[in-house]
Amino acid sequence: MAVNLLDFDLEGLAAWCGALGEKRFRAVQLYRWIHQKGESDFGRMSDLAKSLRDKLAGVAEVRGPSLLSEHVSADGTVKWLFDVGGGNAVESVFIPETDRGTLCVSSQAGCAVGCRFCSTGHQGFSRNLGTGEIVAQLWFAEHRLRQRLALPAGVRAIDNVVMMGMGEPLQNYAALVPALRTMLSDHAYGLSRRRVTVSTSGVVPMIDRLREDCPVALAVSLHAPNDVLRESLVPLNRKYPLHELLAACLRYLDAAPRDFITFEYCMLDGVNDTPELAHELVRLVQGQAAASRELGRIPCKLNLIPFNPFPASGLQRSPRERVQAFAQVLQDAGIVTTIRKTRGDDIDAACGQLAGEVQDRTGARDRLAARRGLSEEQCEKIEIAGFLHDIGKLRMPDAILEKPGPLTPAERAIMRQHSYETFEILRHIDGLDDIAHWAAFHHEGVRGAGYPFHPAEREFSVEARIIAVADVFQALAQDRPYRRGMSLEAILPLLDELVAQGQLDPELIRLARQHGASCFAIARGLSEENRLVETVLFPRPRVSVPG
Repeated sequence: MAVNLLDFDLEGLAAWCGALGEKRFRAVQLYRWIHQKGESDFGRMSDLAKSLRDKLAGVAEVRGPSLLSEHVSADGTVKWLFDVGGGNAVESVFIPETDRGTLCVSSQAGCAVGCRFCSTGHQGFSRNLGTGEIVAQLWFAEHRLRQRLALPAGVRAIDNVVMMGMGEPLQNYAALVPALRTMLSDHAYGLSRRRVTVSTSGVVPMIDRLREDCPVALAVSLHAPNDVLRESLVPLNRKYPLHELLAACLRYLDAAPRDFITFEYCMLDGVNDTPELAHELVRLVQGQAAASRELGRIPCKLNLIPFNPFPASGLQRSPRERVQAFAQVLQDAGIVTTIRKTRGDDIDAACGQLAGEVQDRTGARDRLAARRGLSEEQCEKIEIAGFLHDIGKLRMPDAILEKPGPLTPAERAIMRQHSYETFEILRHIDGLDDIAHWAAFHHEGVRGAGYPFHPAEREFSVEARIIAVADVFQALAQDRPYRRGMSLEAILPLLDELVAQGQLDPELIRLARQHGASCFAIARGLSEENRLVETVLFPRPRVSVPG
């Protein structure tokens, strides 16, 4: 099998050529042909010895990515979707600016981190990209744009690269570093260390390794000023909390090409965008919060990012006025703050959105839409989902769960994330794909109301609707820290109101009414178990529920 020379940085290519009996300068020549001129045909590399060209023709190739699609936005943003085999696809995005051209590069097919606001994270993780697959995105984009823009010789189309595409770059470290070295090499793309940025969700040990091996500009996906909120948005925070992450950032500055760390902060409506959180963020980076008090001030720039909505997130973009108010708090505190312009909305330029159309790794939409009627196996799985639907509350703070009075807006925003956490916990367990979706939808509505995913009606399966009805019934019947359980007479009109609002399925509420007394008796006695699902909707003999 031919070796793809895009897999090598210069040192690797020199070693490989050495094994062929060739001197280092031949590797340099070859490297320049590939990266500076975009040539893939060894026969056209005119200053290479014919003997070397003949050798290469038999054992090597320059294999670029397989292009699936190209989307060009009205604002000039270009998004390419590349096939990387096995039903997987990755994306690269070119963003033209007046003073530079930026390429956003992917490092993995999918992502294992599972950040709440990230489309890629919702697709799951397939595999790491190889060095050549990472470099190939730049190789393809640079030379395609040079041709399209008719740039003169020596003029680059791309002078800024950000590893902010699909995947967590530092979880693919072995392939990442040689790719970075190729980007930086004067014999290849000649990019400045200041113009190559690695964005990470906070893999602390790898931040330290990058500082030693190949220090480029560093961007950290922060998104929250405290551990509780950040854990709900960036699950990796549970392993590397803010104190550890900020300490690693300070260590990185010792070798970094810039004297500050860029903190990325995705603005999520009603989740992390309040003035109170802005002030908390100021205290964090100024060394006044618990997580940073021992570290002192963190030299940084804040980049506020308008969220690119996608259906599965259950999140919305913060209004412009709230983003500006948030930025003003930071700027008034002397923190350099930018608001990223939204680009490529018309081509779904948020990373992972096109790839998600190529392959839904869970296959949930098709499976759930196809279901009609209920088998015995389905009934058993629904019962399991009923038991597990609130498992996400294990990740909620006790102070919120046990609060006797009303929740504040910030507390409510955190509490609303428990359904998503249920999904995140269950989806990683083999064999629970269906159960994960049914359980996680228990606060959704038939007509799109509720949270956190806002599924279309066709995606809101009968199984998930059952869980939603059971959850509401039981919640109303049981004692809670903030109120006493209601009577059956008080519950039934409330269920009818929720039907009228498009929240609950009317057919399922009809069944609940028919067996109201037994449902209520069981619901009142279920503080530890959740068998209401079967009792409400499947009293023996089993009742067939229309899809």
